[in-house]
This record gives sequence, structure tokens and C-alpha cells, in this order.
Amino acid sequence: MGVNRKDNKNQRGMVLLLALILMASAVIIGLGMASIIIQDLRQSILTDNSITAYYSAESALESALFKIRALDTPLGSLPGSGNLDNNAEWSLEWSNSRPDVTVNILKDQTYQLDLFNPDELSEPAGVEALRFSWEGPGQLEVAYIGWTPAASIVWPQDQYQVVTPPIGYVAPAVIYDALSAGQAYRIRLKAVGGDIENLYITGWADDAATPGSQVPLPSHITLRANGSFGLARQALSAIIPRHAQLSGLFDFVLFSEEEIRKD
Repeated sequence: MGVNRKDNKNQRGMVLLLALILMASAVIIGLGMASIIIQDLRQSILTDNSITAYYSAESALESALFKIRALDTPLGSLPGSGNLDNNAEWSLEWSNSRPDVTVNILKDQTYQLDLFNPDELSEPAGVEALRFSWEGPGQLEVAYIGWTPAASIVWPQDQYQVVTPPIGYVAPAVIYDALSAGQAYRIRLKAVGGDIENLYITGWADDAATPGSQVPLPSHITLRANGSFGLARQALSAIIPRHAQLSGLFDFVLFSEEEIRKD
């Protein structure tokens, strides 16, 4: 019996095609696996870099908070950028005001709102009115100490002046317009008759407050720290009063070398 050369050629061609298909499949699978591995490696590196960048931003923020609160460093003297020993970089941005304040006040406790720039006492507050809105059954008592801004001032020693009876909330907001833009103030807000929740405070440049222009509230510092390492970037922010405030539980402090007793 003779051999059909045409059939042999067809078989060899099919085997070669099948081998090429298998080789191509192996190459594709290999390239896919390599791509996945490379992506995983890149992601792992980026994750590690992100952690380093995060701690770089945190270090810058913690350093700024320490200098502000512990050393009373003026904001203008804070460094704007720097490097860590591991070559991570950081930068710091700051502002001595914020657009609004939101706070909770428990019944019979107080919250202190400063309307002045501690780093520049000659600057007036620029606030003619405060706008309040809140939730809860509490009423709001407003008291203040005011003074004329100057480069050198004698810190006010007067008691807080309660300028309103407790105010009940009337939607959409309560307007307190007894302020003067050319003055500086320390304001005490007290919850009377119940808790005040989500007290939202904004400052305005005119007495009516609506539809006037909103102005920032001074003496609340806004810090933003940016950390970078490799291709990773992280940012952290903090908003704090310029000076630490006492708890609203106490409006006075007693100092004594002897035991203090109440009989």
C-alpha cells in the first residue's frame, strides 16, 4: 500500500499549528501572569510609600500643633516645608480663621468663641452679626467681653456681659446682631434648659446677616499637612482654637495651698 504524501503534509501542518497555538497560549498566559505580578509589586510599593507619606504628613501636623500649643509659636513662624531622615517630604499650609463652627453644648455647659486674631491683636474681628442654628431642646444664652483692637492691649478683666435672655431656636436661624466689625470679642455660649446639638455658627459682615456676605471666624486655626514619598501623596488637616479652652463645666479656677472643702 502506498503512503499518501498529501495526508502526511496535512497532519504535519496541523501538528505545527497546534504547537504554535499552545506556544502562543503559554506566552499570553505568561505575559498575563507577569503583568499581574508587576501590578501587585507596584501596588505593594505604592502602599508602602503611602504609609510613609501619611506619617510624614502626620509628623508635620503634630510638630505644628506642638509649636502652636506648647511653645505659642506665631503661625507666620511655622516652617512651610521640610524633609525627614527617610527622604520623605512634607509641606504645611495654615489659616487663622475658618468659615464656620459646629459644636455640641450640654445643658448648663458653655462654649467659648473667640473673635480675634491672637497673633495680630490690632486686627478687628470684622464680624457684625452671628447666625445660629441648632437641634435639641436647649435655649442659647449669649454673653461676651469686647475690647478695641490695638497692637498692645490690657487684656479685658470685666465679667462676661449677658446681653440676651436665653434664645429659643426659630427656623431657619437665629440672628445675633449686637456686634461691631471694628471690635474684638470673646463670646460665651451657654445651653440653658437642655442640650444644644449641632450648633452651627457663621459670621456675617452686616447686621441683617441675610442676605449679607459671610465672613470667616478668626482665631480658629486650620492646618493642612501634605506628605509625599515616591509617587505617593497623603494629606491631613486639623481645625483647632488658637488657645486651649477650659471645659464648659467650669467658668472659674480655684488655687489653694490648703484642702478645699464644701461642708
